[in-house]
Amino acid sequence: MRNSSRRSTGHVPHIWRREIGVSSPLFFERSFTSSEALIRRLDCYQTLEGHNTRIYTIRFNPTGSLLISGAGDANVKIWNWLDGKLKFQYPHGHQERVMDAQFLPFTNDRKILTSSDGPVKLHEIADDSLVTTRVLGRHVGSVPQLAIEPGSPHIFYSCGEDGFVKRFDLRTPSPTNLFSCISFSGSGLPVQLKCVVLDPRDLNCFAIGGFDQFVRLFDVRMYQWDASTHIDRPVTTYCPRHLLDSLDNHITGLAYSNKSELLVSYDCEQIYLFNKGMDIGPDPTTVSEEHLLNLVQPRSYSGHRNTLPVKPVCFLGPREEYIVSGSECSNIFIWRKKDSKLLRKMVGGPSSVQCVATYPNTLFFASGGHDRNVRIWAPIGEEPERDPEPRSVESSCMTCSIS
Repeated sequence: MRNSSRRSTGHVPHIWRREIGVSSPLFFERSFTSSEALIRRLDCYQTLEGHNTRIYTIRFNPTGSLLISGAGDANVKIWNWLDGKLKFQYPHGHQERVMDAQFLPFTNDRKILTSSDGPVKLHEIADDSLVTTRVLGRHVGSVPQLAIEPGSPHIFYSCGEDGFVKRFDLRTPSPTNLFSCISFSGSGLPVQLKCVVLDPRDLNCFAIGGFDQFVRLFDVRMYQWDASTHIDRPVTTYCPRHLLDSLDNHITGLAYSNKSELLVSYDCEQIYLFNKGMDIGPDPTTVSEEHLLNLVQPRSYSGHRNTLPVKPVCFLGPREEYIVSGSECSNIFIWRKKDSKLLRKMVGGPSSVQCVATYPNTLFFASGGHDRNVRIWAPIGEEPERDPEPRSVESSCMTCSIS
């Protein structure tokens, strides 16, 4: 029998500091709920079955009470993930795979944005469950990701494989083409874009990534409104020094922390964490060798496998102390942010884990991928005696089907 006192020692320091009045109630709550002891207890809480093809996107609503998923079966599903029930579903239309799906904030979860192979759509769910769909704009090629301005029910951005970044304001009749992202190689060709994220501490700033090695940071106040006559003008760029001349690696995922740290995932490479001051400059082809040699290099996180065109990476925990990513080896990896230590490597399904999404301010998160199921992960298991090796998801799931 496992010693129960051993399993609880991870919480004792937090409880002791709270009891003697050293830490505040808020600090205690955040520390306790992000303890590494809870990371070691993460296990599959629910398996949500319903899609019949690969899952491309999963997102929690702003309060975390609902989860939305989209897949290659052209269906959008809304889940009450806590009890494992499918709350609502509707067809996306025209057999288009759903690349991204998100709830618009402050709309009572009745307005949903989606992107697919070309169109960006707004879906409004009425009281009688009738769904009204409106095409807001189009890209040439797929639209892998949307970025909603935090707290805004009106403003969001899209990026596409055509290289364009568009800004949408639902109070205006049509989107604005901000710019076409052009390669630094001198070819004049657009970069196929895969991800766009907004800085939560400065909503004028956003970052994009795609089929080259450079993250480009933009300030919306500086762009040209007519993309037909002006190319992109980034404020600055980011790239690990050893990838500056790479032609083989591209960006598959971006994420901003609440401290404006920028997390970047590369295919066939590692995940990197950039802070302010690690940027190269607006044009990496004109930077001096001395400047590059003096640049502080980003922290890296390794061990996972990533060869997909799009693979989200996320911060995890109340204070974003951890980093989580899926892997094509069917595992989920969790690292400690401050020192890159791999804390967990656990089986996320029988096949590749393509996407992860974190629940706001907790250690709960969701995953999805090639096996067509969404899984919810929570600190419900027993703390292992040592760092756990991956085990089968069937043996670790508490709930393996929707009742």
